[in-house]
Amino acid sequence: RAWNRWQGDRFLRWLEAYDVTAEMLLQRFANILPQHLGVKQLFFLRFYRGQESQKYIITKEMHLSQLHDPHANQLDEHYCRRWISIHTIKQLRARQQLHDSKEPLVAAQISRYWNTPNAYFCISVAKPTRSDLKNTTSVTIGLLVNDHLRSMFPFLADPEILTKDVHTTCERCPILDCGARAVPPVFLQRQYRRDDLRRALAEMKKRKF
Repeated sequence: RAWNRWQGDRFLRWLEAYDVTAEMLLQRFANILPQHLGVKQLFFLRFYRGQESQKYIITKEMHLSQLHDPHANQLDEHYCRRWISIHTIKQLRARQQLHDSKEPLVAAQISRYWNTPNAYFCISVAKPTRSDLKNTTSVTIGLLVNDHLRSMFPFLADPEILTKDVHTTCERCPILDCGARAVPPVFLQRQYRRDDLRRALAEMKKRKF
């Protein structure tokens, strides 16, 4: 029977029923969806955050058909805090502060990438690491939202699934009303200053002649 609403609790019960980790289950989805359901535009990510660190690090990624957003960068920038991958880690850490828990946390989100036509349905599961319960990881599968995906998964119309505008990194993000920003958009501000300088020089050149 097709799901008409997103059921995160049911998703977590699959982990127990099949005795698998969230990473194993989502990677299995990444294998099954293209071959058997024709869902070929997808990505898989694993994030890590240490107990004392404020940084989120991508430790594993896979992209099918093309390089999708989000993806790792080598510039030591701050990944967008609106990504569900990071949100689930933050939620789990907040829950752990109230009571010790080894239980995983699952969430779903439709992520619309700023100034592009692309949106992805993302399922993310966060849990403590086995080596140290104070460290946290999340695994996420993202599926490109299109008519085919909507026909496969009617629950995408569920109003309980949040839709958020997201970007790549805080340093490059032009979303002005973001309440989750970790650092200012320094690269964007630098580009604006260069553009202003070019315009000023062009205006001076015009006036000279």
